[in-house]
Amino acid sequence: MRRPLSGSVGVVLDPVFSLRFVATLEPLNQYDFVLVTLMARSREEILALASKYRRPESVSRAFEMAWTRSQLEFRYLSIGPGRAHRFLELASNLLYPNPNLRATPVRLLRNRLGQPALWGYGISGDLPILAVLIGDSRSLPLVRELLLAQSSDWAFLMKTGTAREYATQRTIDHLARFNRLHDQFVANNLDEEFLRDCEWRDNIFPNVNWRYYA
Repeated sequence: MRRPLSGSVGVVLDPVFSLRFVATLEPLNQYDFVLVTLMARSREEILALASKYRRPESVSRAFEMAWTRSQLEFRYLSIGPGRAHRFLELASNLLYPNPNLRATPVRLLRNRLGQPALWGYGISGDLPILAVLIGDSRSLPLVRELLLAQSSDWAFLMKTGTAREYATQRTIDHLARFNRLHDQFVANNLDEEFLRDCEWRDNIFPNVNWRYYA
């Protein structure tokens, strides 16, 4: 433990990035340390983050704020603890595919279309993809929960800065069309040409009966 690291040998075959820190403990004393993994675009940003989280109370505060923010988002989306747990399990199976949840080999072999064939349904084709097959209306609560799990995508993209302009514009466009249709229904003065345009533009699931979700 007192010799410097050789940079060439170890007990495992995988390459590692190793840090060593020496602390001396007196009898009956204790020593707390925090190991934080950070990522940034520049050395300056890394140093600023390291300075920010060098104190244990800063790390604890960051976790507390993250927990509070997640609880507010769950409350806004009407997601309780049970649903949140199921959504986490679903995300785990999407990121680390479970063979038991895949379609049968026979069904997979019947696929003769490529990624461009999905674009007409509003699906980019980027992995992972979640597909749900139901046999009757008794499974509709499952579909409703999956739609709820997906409903925060635009908000997530805007908050994290991933495709923020695109997500913001899509959200504004959807809300504008929804509000315009709502006002027309309330006034009993429906613009059928505009309605047909909305149905053509946002018609991802043409065979779904909207009354099931009313």
